[in-house]
Amino acid sequence: MRGKYTSTYYAWNMRSETGADVIYEGTVNLLSGKGAGLVARASADGTSSYCALLDAADSAFRLCIDHEGWYMGSYPMTVDLAT
Repeated sequence: MRGKYTSTYYAWNMRSETGADVIYEGTVNLLSGKGAGLVARASADGTSSYCALLDAADSAFRLCIDHEGWYMGSYPMTVDLAT
């Protein structure tokens, strides 16, 4: 799956997969912009969710709930654009 921000602040690519005791993994390449991440347990429009986010604007890896800045944890790290 690939998401691209267009006219709004967020881009969402959603699937309707369900499961229990799941290992969730993926590769995130930030090609441009301020951040990219993976979302789990989301509502249909992505507004209620958990996420793992590479935040290039603040040089951090973040674990968040929803997408409005409610961080469960933030860890400093260098986030570079993929080339």
